[in-house]
Amino acid sequence: MESIWSDIKFAVRTLTKSPGFTAAAIVTLALGIGLNSAVFSLVNAVLLRPLPVERPDELITVWNAETSDLLSHVPLAYPDYVDLRDAARSVAGLIAYAMVPLALDVGGESQMVIAQTVSGNYFDLLGVRAVVGRTFAPEESAAKGTHPVAVLSHAAWRRRFGGAADVIGKTVRLNGNAFTVIGVAPQEFTGVIRGFNPELWVPLMMIPALQASGGLNVESGEAVETPETLDRLDRRRTRWLWVMGRLRPQSTVEQARAELQLQGRRLQEQYPDTNKDRDVVVLPAGEVKFLPGVDSVLYATSAVLLALVGMILLITSANVANMLLARAAARRREIAVRRSLGASRLRLVRQLLTESLLLALAGAALGLLLAGWSNAVVNRLELPLPVELALGLTLDWRVLAFTLLVAGLAAAAFGLAPALQSSRSELVSALKDESGTTSAGAGRHRLRNALVVVQVTLSMVLLIGAGLSLRSMLNAHRVDPGFEPSGLLEASLAPSLQGYDATRAEQFYRQLAERVAALPGVASVATASALPLSFDFNIDAVSAEGQEPKGRKDWPEVDTAQVGPGFFETMRIPILRGRGFDDRDRPGAAPVAIVNQTLAQRFWPGADPIGKRLRFESEPQSREVVGVARSGKYRTLGEAPRPFVYCSAAQTELRDRTVLVRASGAPGALLSALRREIRQLDEKMPVTALRPVEEGLGVTLLLPRMGAALFGLFGVLGMILAAVGLYGVMAYMVSQRTREIGIRVAVGAQPRDILRLVLGGGLKLTAAGVALGIVGAIGLTRAIGVLLYGIRPTDPITFIGVAVLLLGTAALACFVPARRAARTDPLIALRHE
Repeated sequence: MESIWSDIKFAVRTLTKSPGFTAAAIVTLALGIGLNSAVFSLVNAVLLRPLPVERPDELITVWNAETSDLLSHVPLAYPDYVDLRDAARSVAGLIAYAMVPLALDVGGESQMVIAQTVSGNYFDLLGVRAVVGRTFAPEESAAKGTHPVAVLSHAAWRRRFGGAADVIGKTVRLNGNAFTVIGVAPQEFTGVIRGFNPELWVPLMMIPALQASGGLNVESGEAVETPETLDRLDRRRTRWLWVMGRLRPQSTVEQARAELQLQGRRLQEQYPDTNKDRDVVVLPAGEVKFLPGVDSVLYATSAVLLALVGMILLITSANVANMLLARAAARRREIAVRRSLGASRLRLVRQLLTESLLLALAGAALGLLLAGWSNAVVNRLELPLPVELALGLTLDWRVLAFTLLVAGLAAAAFGLAPALQSSRSELVSALKDESGTTSAGAGRHRLRNALVVVQVTLSMVLLIGAGLSLRSMLNAHRVDPGFEPSGLLEASLAPSLQGYDATRAEQFYRQLAERVAALPGVASVATASALPLSFDFNIDAVSAEGQEPKGRKDWPEVDTAQVGPGFFETMRIPILRGRGFDDRDRPGAAPVAIVNQTLAQRFWPGADPIGKRLRFESEPQSREVVGVARSGKYRTLGEAPRPFVYCSAAQTELRDRTVLVRASGAPGALLSALRREIRQLDEKMPVTALRPVEEGLGVTLLLPRMGAALFGLFGVLGMILAAVGLYGVMAYMVSQRTREIGIRVAVGAQPRDILRLVLGGGLKLTAAGVALGIVGAIGLTRAIGVLLYGIRPTDPITFIGVAVLLLGTAALACFVPARRAARTDPLIALRHE
């Protein structure tokens, strides 16, 4: 320990004697280590940090099995949850929970918020206690609609009630019904669905009250049954509840799995119509981060991000290693003296590694500050979605441990090779301070060259990823979505949250359309269940009449939407044959549909689809095709042509719709007028979105933008670091070859010859790195191919362009040392030697 402390003190003195070198090395390392810590903070929050509950290792999750790869596990139906809850003996209990949108009355108008509806034992089983008031009692989930109470999240308590201690007993109105606040959750508890912060929690049995069609008076305790509430609580066909349980002492996951799977098989036998092929799956809660099928995508994405920032760390390590090699040449005499006085090579290596470790730790400390700033920025991010993110990025012990590990690995990466090379110096030549080409000098030269090649290789990979992502983003902006978003406004309304039934909702939309159409600057008005590219899509099983498959699973699945009159004119989607919807397609009239080109070609190739009939698997009556619309993009901009069916909104039970307004001028001027018309019809109508459609499309472009930003940041940073490293190597090479260059000039070499010599050496190293980088990039870009729009992962233009850019940058980095070498005075150079 005494010798280690001595090494540390000597390393500190040595580094402080070279403040410029020390500062440059620390800042360079801080970039690499800080980026790794920042990305790991995100991975830690999403995938590694345990749930903020008591004894999270005792928790299990319960699912239904599904055949889909992405959604391999799906939630449970409420009746299935009850049967499993009553049959489980090895668990202390099962909780059920689900995210639900609610209309919260605020200041005379309604805002849509995301809440969680939970079983009565939710907080007790998780071991979460209220910081103010209490949580739910078991009896508050015993009967439907009898206990309108709510527990606020800590953030909602601060935001809406100013953190007042007398919040208990206050009333909040949800979907027009009064709920009493009984408690406030702890600040660290944001639910057990990672990354999402609910505004509040309400009892599961209040779902009938919150979704009743007639404006249920919850104070009376009378629950009105509607088809929707029956679907939620009384029908096994609707799977919507996430289920979690806690093992009893001495019980195991295997025991719970056996019990619950046995009950699942009993349910298959008792309810074959709804539970056939519904296997029950039990997993430890620690293995499930979001959804088991989705988790694999999260892990793969995390691995890619860590690999990218790992490349940056390798580049910074190579840069610092080159700096250490250059510094070692100046310390040859010092190291030789120490060896001549009896220091062993191992002792010297340990001393040099101690200096590297101190540099890495200082870089890690500065990198943690960078990661902390990055976490604060990410924690404040708001997505263009009605969901509040709750990532809660922090520098906890896992991040600190990871940072220390990365610092240690970086110290070994950039410090070991220079330490071994420095300790091998020839004593005689070093003591005489001769600059001849010793074996150690040649070894350092080869190592420096290898480090430069590594830097260029990694930079090439990152820059190709940046180039592909940037071109993909530009392509995404140029993709024709199939409609005209400019000049279009959207207002998404939720009358169902205010107790509207289908008839009353239809009247509201008709009155609103008439009032808005009369506004100056409005060209047309329409309604739709959802907009294309909004991530809100509906899938149904549809077949041409007379071609219906026998098995339910064999029915073709297509995307569908319910739209009103004027939809195609407002969206500017061409009707290629037939007509759009109009007042003829009213309730009670013969059901009709409009299909896109892709579906028409699939169902009736070569035939005229007008007058043909198609049938939804869920409907007994077929629909007549009255029009064919041009195909477009419905889910993503990069998708292949997808079949699509439009139905008349008036002929469905649709209540929640998006109102579309086509402006004849600037659309932004109509936003306030549109909001005013909605409020005049119903001042408490929940408006979940009110914006230009082009702004909403930003969600669709979020992925390509993020990819371009990340790869661009890492690529440019890598290129700068590689250029700096190349400049350092070439500058050092010129200083070491001063005598040789002087002799060349003395015997007749022209400045252009010296320029060509130095530039050629640097560009050879760059070309080697570029070649290796192309090979590495071919493998990496295949992994991100699914994120690219309109461009191949091996796009030759991008590869060639990045190679030219990197070679040009390298040429600029080498030019200054080369120009200095070309101006060498041979007399001064030889006299110096």
